[in-house]
Amino acid sequence: MTRQEKMQGKMGKDRIIFALDTDDIDKAIGWVRKLTGHVGGFKIGFELQQTMLVSLLVAPTWIAASRYLVKVRELYHLLNGQIFWDCKLDDIPKTVAGASKAVARLEALMFNFHCSAGKASIKSAVENKGNLLALGVTVLTTTKNQDCVSIFGSGAILKVLQFVGYLRDAGADGVICSAQEALAIRAKPEFNELIIVAPGIRPAVKNAEDGVKQDDQERVLTPGEAIRAGIDFPVIGRPISEASDPVAAADVIAAEIDETLELMAAA
Repeated sequence: MTRQEKMQGKMGKDRIIFALDTDDIDKAIGWVRKLTGHVGGFKIGFELQQTMLVSLLVAPTWIAASRYLVKVRELYHLLNGQIFWDCKLDDIPKTVAGASKAVARLEALMFNFHCSAGKASIKSAVENKGNLLALGVTVLTTTKNQDCVSIFGSGAILKVLQFVGYLRDAGADGVICSAQEALAIRAKPEFNELIIVAPGIRPAVKNAEDGVKQDDQERVLTPGEAIRAGIDFPVIGRPISEASDPVAAADVIAAEIDETLELMAAA
């Protein structure tokens, strides 16, 4: 299936992935209940993954563990397959293969792994992805360019493009990168079939002095800019969760994406 076919008919709300960045299962359930129908998916990362597992293991009694398990199952069923399992697998090929095979049992949209694990581990993830989209993490959006040079020996854009080449060669479905690196990826025709998922999307604020609120992210773009840059799925957390009306905030972002898609289609 081509990238165009995978994205066919997806409106603005269908493209938004809300980051469930919390260690509170009740809050996670509340967010899913509130935002279902207003976003297209929910990212579950290390914080919530580890909290769910450890809470079951250390529960003081079997009854307490059973009650917590009911909440985990409730969350899973409420998500109804709209899950981005943000596990960032990063290990030797055999371990990545086994972990990917386990993740593939989830009813979910996508999962990810670190490109820095190497070509063999990338291939292991892709070969064991089941029906999920397999996405490679390139350079974390919190990494400053000078830190990227220190870690990888080159700037963010050059390293991202190298990693994206690994992903294409392995048959991965897509890439996770800073929104600002998407333009460099889309400038390469050989990478056009890769889906791009990007954290670090921040709506513009009213205060011109502040510009786009970055929080702890580097290299951010607004939702409209992200879509124009070739982002398929923007990952958005605090701009929605910290808004006075989270549902309205999600709807505004979806409307901005829809408007941008319409302008691009008409161009």
